[in-house]
Amino acid sequence: MKKIFALIAVLSGLSASVGATPVLIGEISHDYGSAVGKLDPSGNDPLSADYVTVKDSSTNRFSDVFDFSAFDYTSIDHFEVTLNFTQTNGALESWRARPGSSTSLPALTKVGDVLTSQTFTFGPSTDTFASSVAAEKFNLWFSEEGFGANDFRLFDAKLAVFGEAAAVPEPGTLGMLCLGIAMMVVTSRKRS
Repeated sequence: MKKIFALIAVLSGLSASVGATPVLIGEISHDYGSAVGKLDPSGNDPLSADYVTVKDSSTNRFSDVFDFSAFDYTSIDHFEVTLNFTQTNGALESWRARPGSSTSLPALTKVGDVLTSQTFTFGPSTDTFASSVAAEKFNLWFSEEGFGANDFRLFDAKLAVFGEAAAVPEPGTLGMLCLGIAMMVVTSRKRS
């Protein structure tokens, strides 16, 4: 019996340490060359074969919503948004990613025609984290704080959600644990 309790204690310790580090709960990717992204109602930010041209002169600028309500989780630690884009390098351009109604606007790297990938992290210290978690949706649009009518090309965006996934026992592991306990019980009874 002591062996059984020792085994259970070890397994409990392992399962407790697994939940300490945030894990990837799920990802959502939007490819704007295939019309998956949400376009503004006025059509001022048109889709091309591979990208959407985001313009700061648009009345209703491009925006997108990432709905993660189908993900199975118990808590969310943070979001990572990865953007692939070009042409954010005009002399007076200052493009920024804008999640929801956030006032924290991280800057997009200034690049020319070279396709660039940039990842932004949004956690509990950012002002839209709680509202995104409550709605189970991450809203993305862009702000341009430079002068003149500027635009850039957005190829795709990916939302990665990190946190604690809902615990689902693995059938193989659970079966092996039960078999091991049963064998220990039988062995200890034979000795008695």
